[in-house]
Amino acid sequence: MWIGRRELRLWGLLLVGIAFWGSIVRSGTPGEATIVARVVESIIGNGAFDVLAWLTAFALAARTPDETHATLREIIWTSVLGLAVLAPARLAAAVGAAGLAAMFLADSRRRAADRGIALVLLALACETFWLSALLQPLHVAAASVDAQICAAMLDLLGATAQAHGNIVDNDSAGFGIVIWPYCTATLQLASVGVAFVVMLLCRGRTPRSADLPWLAGAFAASIALTEVRLTLLAGSADRYEWWHGASGVSAYSMAALGLAILFPLLATREGRARLDEPHARTTA
Repeated sequence: MWIGRRELRLWGLLLVGIAFWGSIVRSGTPGEATIVARVVESIIGNGAFDVLAWLTAFALAARTPDETHATLREIIWTSVLGLAVLAPARLAAAVGAAGLAAMFLADSRRRAADRGIALVLLALACETFWLSALLQPLHVAAASVDAQICAAMLDLLGATAQAHGNIVDNDSAGFGIVIWPYCTATLQLASVGVAFVVMLLCRGRTPRSADLPWLAGAFAASIALTEVRLTLLAGSADRYEWWHGASGVSAYSMAALGLAILFPLLATREGRARLDEPHARTTA
């Protein structure tokens, strides 16, 4: 008895999705919180767009015609991925997401929605890899670049500042900050990419090559926003306390959310191509 293509795809997404969120929960600090509290905290901390990304992928997969049967190749491939994501490593979920994306891309010529699912999975896989320990040296180097930019911006504002590695010394205020890898402007770029893809799909069409300038703009805006925040943090002890506290973090998060929504809206302002239209009509 053969399994339907829609059911197989939903099972594949479920397996990889459990591995994705499971790895995030495992990477958190256990403490005394219950497993439910840790799951909720991990989901909130990882970002609303990741949640929306998985919901979008499931919604698009559920629209697969139920009269079609999964091929033997699809069944074997999904089974292999199901075993691969059991590995106790966060990158296993990234490998699973990328592998599942390959399966959806194989059918993207017939259904544009399959291309949308594949792009969501690839964006999530890239985000997981981007935030992994393998790229920690890159973010360490980026912290030094951020420090140089921050010092230059303080100089433009009339302060006397200098950078030493990832440390910014504001001599005028007698204050300095250390920019850690998890505070860099580059760290959020993968999450911006996920948000961009998801918002386009929520607007009713799959991403296309014509959207790349808008994606580049979203990256640039995200970097600029973070550099402004770092400069404000280095302004003085009082400014650091405010921008590093609950109010400042909320203001920064709201600004980042607004930018994440703005650029996909600009990219789709000239009309939307339906996800159920032929693939050829949704490409640039």
